[in-house]
Amino acid sequence: MYHSITFNSNTNTYTDWGLVPESRPLIAAPKRKTNYIDIPGANGSLDLSNVLTRYPVFNDREGSWTFYAIYNNRWKSEKWQERYSEILKVLDSRRVTHTVRLEDDPNYYYEGSVLVNKWESLKDYSKVTLDYRLFPYKYWNDLTTLAISPSGSGWESVYMDYRTLGIMPVSPLITTTGSVEVRLVNDMLAIDETVQLDQGTDIRVPGFIFSKTTSNPGMTPTIYVKGVGQTVTFKWRNGDL
Repeated sequence: MYHSITFNSNTNTYTDWGLVPESRPLIAAPKRKTNYIDIPGANGSLDLSNVLTRYPVFNDREGSWTFYAIYNNRWKSEKWQERYSEILKVLDSRRVTHTVRLEDDPNYYYEGSVLVNKWESLKDYSKVTLDYRLFPYKYWNDLTTLAISPSGSGWESVYMDYRTLGIMPVSPLITTTGSVEVRLVNDMLAIDETVQLDQGTDIRVPGFIFSKTTSNPGMTPTIYVKGVGQTVTFKWRNGDL
């Protein structure tokens, strides 16, 4: 294991650029956004940061990685300037958002910007430092799909499996084969909303938010569907910290 990083699914820091990290690459934890106000005549203060969302919100993950530029099969001689130019071309191009995958954390990926901070060409080796600013949640590689086909005329309920949810609140894409009623109950976020949907693909209902909480694994959303002979499919990508 070379503790490498892959950008945009096709460029690897070791196999493509011959870069070995100064230390095992890690991505900094996001800092939670806070907005404390003092309450006159009361103890302590009140955090208003999650009044609207009812769940915590976070700042971007920010930090840097430093690599040594070594020889490999591609870089057999000291073509430091060529290598530097290629790294700049991939990372500092017009592409604003990159996907970032750590070899040490293969089940997830991150999204954000990665830029070259500096290149040091020393006597016996070169070093390059990359700065990153990434979305606070890391995404699951695979999409999660849930299909419900009511067999009767009443409500069909599905209590969502804790293992199919990430910590990141997400609004799923909904596909229906016909006219249905869909109700979402998410006690953690105080959501109880019902909508009527006609046949359609990739419908998003802003009030429908899937999520789980680490403090109470049993409190996961429940979905109710009414529409005999129809199928409702929910599709979403989870995220974790």
